[in-house]
Amino acid sequence: LIDMAFGIDPAHPRERTIAVISSHPWPPLRRQPDDTIAQSDVGHTFQAFHAKRGDIVKEGHGLVELKDKNGKSVMLKAKGPGVVTRRQDNFLPGDSVEYARDLTLMVVGKFAPLPQSPGQKGVTVVPGMKFERWRANVGDVITRKTPIVDVRDSRDKWHDVIATKDGVLTLRQEGLRWGMKVDEVMKDRTLAVIGKFPPLRVGSGEMATNAHHGMNFVQYNYHKGDYVTPADEVVIVQRAVSPQTGRLFSLRPKISGMVLATHHQLVKGMSIDDSLEDLNLLTVGKLPPLEVGFEQKGVEATSPGAVFQKWRAETGSVVNLRDPIAEIVDSSNQLKVLLAPKYGYLEKRQEALRPGFPIADCMKDRTIAVIGAFPPVVPGPFQTGVEAPQGAIFDGWFVQNGQQVSKGDALAQVIVPSRRLAAAGGGTPKILSGQLSNITAPEGGSMNNMQPLKRGMNIEDALVGEKLYIATVDGSLPFMQIFAVLVCVCLWICFCGLLKVMKKHKPFQDHLLYNPSDSSDIDEPLMDNDGPIRDQEHRPKKREGVRLDFADRASDQVHGEYERVESEYIRSYFAHYRPLGIKSLPAKAPIVVEGFFVNSYAKEKLRVRQHSVLVAIDETNVRDMSCEDTEELLKQRLNPLPVYPLRIRFMDPNAKKDTDKFQTRLYSRRPIGIQFTSDAPIRVSGVDAGSPAGTHEEGPVEVGWYIVGIGDEEVSMNTNFKEVMEYVKEGVHLIDYDQEHAPKRHLC
Repeated sequence: LIDMAFGIDPAHPRERTIAVISSHPWPPLRRQPDDTIAQSDVGHTFQAFHAKRGDIVKEGHGLVELKDKNGKSVMLKAKGPGVVTRRQDNFLPGDSVEYARDLTLMVVGKFAPLPQSPGQKGVTVVPGMKFERWRANVGDVITRKTPIVDVRDSRDKWHDVIATKDGVLTLRQEGLRWGMKVDEVMKDRTLAVIGKFPPLRVGSGEMATNAHHGMNFVQYNYHKGDYVTPADEVVIVQRAVSPQTGRLFSLRPKISGMVLATHHQLVKGMSIDDSLEDLNLLTVGKLPPLEVGFEQKGVEATSPGAVFQKWRAETGSVVNLRDPIAEIVDSSNQLKVLLAPKYGYLEKRQEALRPGFPIADCMKDRTIAVIGAFPPVVPGPFQTGVEAPQGAIFDGWFVQNGQQVSKGDALAQVIVPSRRLAAAGGGTPKILSGQLSNITAPEGGSMNNMQPLKRGMNIEDALVGEKLYIATVDGSLPFMQIFAVLVCVCLWICFCGLLKVMKKHKPFQDHLLYNPSDSSDIDEPLMDNDGPIRDQEHRPKKREGVRLDFADRASDQVHGEYERVESEYIRSYFAHYRPLGIKSLPAKAPIVVEGFFVNSYAKEKLRVRQHSVLVAIDETNVRDMSCEDTEELLKQRLNPLPVYPLRIRFMDPNAKKDTDKFQTRLYSRRPIGIQFTSDAPIRVSGVDAGSPAGTHEEGPVEVGWYIVGIGDEEVSMNTNFKEVMEYVKEGVHLIDYDQEHAPKRHLC
């Protein structure tokens, strides 16, 4: 067959070779002079790769797993930090490493230089620096004073690398990790690139508002969506170079219209030449026209000199024919109301229009809103929908609303297309031929919910919904069906009443206050629903501390019942510290536990339940007390108690032992005396010598430690600085303030 297919001469069998299997090894991996390689010894077999292309590896990182001649595992490790640039991906487990010509299985190189376009500028560092952390993200607005990255020199001294131009941070070496030496992992020392903002779009009929070279941005007086005229000072700029350094200039638009675009990210003082690809600060033009579909109609403001006043209908609302849509004032200062041209949904409107905007200056046409398809007809109980066929064109009704019809009567006539001509550009196809068809009544009854369809309307475009219901037929409910429903309702009521009479409830006891081992015949609750705890013979012995009684709502429901019986569940707690750390609604009595503060004593130690109600303090009933009296009594009883200390957990990144890496400190007075950085994770940047943090019995807090825990909140992985600060403020607020030792500067 091969001879016949390829025309091979049988006398020359060598011509029958259809493939060649080469015994030559794979070509060596390309590498640069500074790259390191993972190279095997002869006789090993491949097992698995432990890094893929693009992975960041450190010195000693396992790259390739092999086996020697004796079956012992061998791991090829990285000889230095870098990125995996190439590897021999053809290997399968069990293959001999000698398939690779030079026995090189992987190449670890350096990060490629960041590309820079004209007008962009790199953020570089001097030789010998180690990467610490990023201070700015891609897309951030950058000024000449913005810190981009933190590095350390060979003497472990911290340095902030500051931007050298205004603009936006477009690129950075994302592969850098803490402690990496820049010279070892990068082909150059450019850590990031600062670029320019993209130019504002200026379309047909729109005008740019340009500044001159050598200007600095000051402020916008108008913003996107505002109406402006050539007399308005829309932007303020400042001369940045001599001989008029510091002089302010105002920019005015060349035409009247809407502000379509601005560089809203610009910061006062930024150089326009450094920050923008062109000099356009603001684009003025007109709103694009609203698209009006095949079965839609626009609401037009045709009066000359019309000025918009307000909307009378919301987007998405259903409007009837001649319903008010908007109000305008014409050139004669007469108020006019624009009415809906049809029944349907208000699908779109020019949302940017505001009171006082001239429509001719702000819009390319006069259509301010679009009325679309009819709302769907949803058949109700005892109603049947009248459905039209897909693709039908409405021709006319044979009946009217409220008319009685019988099953099978003709209700409407439609045209069902049989041939269509596709329109160019995906538009509505033209009907070449079709046949008339009648829509008949599915049931007998009276006509209702007839859609106001017009002759020639495409029903699919005119209606909304999965099914094309154009009307409903209301059927009458037979007498026997009504009687059957009433009988079922009466039987259900009798059955529920019988269950309620026969129901037997389980006895309810509070396991926190009642001990079955002390007495077996106590069936009286320890607290009345509206009074203090009674003196009883079998009441538990009084414990030390301030007694706090909270009431929960407990339920007892028998299987198969539809009613739920609730009763009070009293829980007693004995407080030995203050404050409780409970969140409650202000000026509301009795006090309800709505939540807990960070480091809450009530939550962590007492285990008070959320949504429980404080009903007694040291056996004093507070149910009927005002909120102020309850708080005063609670404060009076808790004041002699010691403060529940604030627990802060620190991490020492320089700890030599894992046991010394995490440190916990307890503080009972504030200010604690800690200064920290303004980003998360929070890092200690200063400690006051005479503060609780500097004189703690377990050792002072050291600069460079990270806060990883505040009370019961773990914040080591939280990068939201505002959220972490709220935790700190809540925890510190609960401990006592030491006015005598408070420093003049702000400390935590």
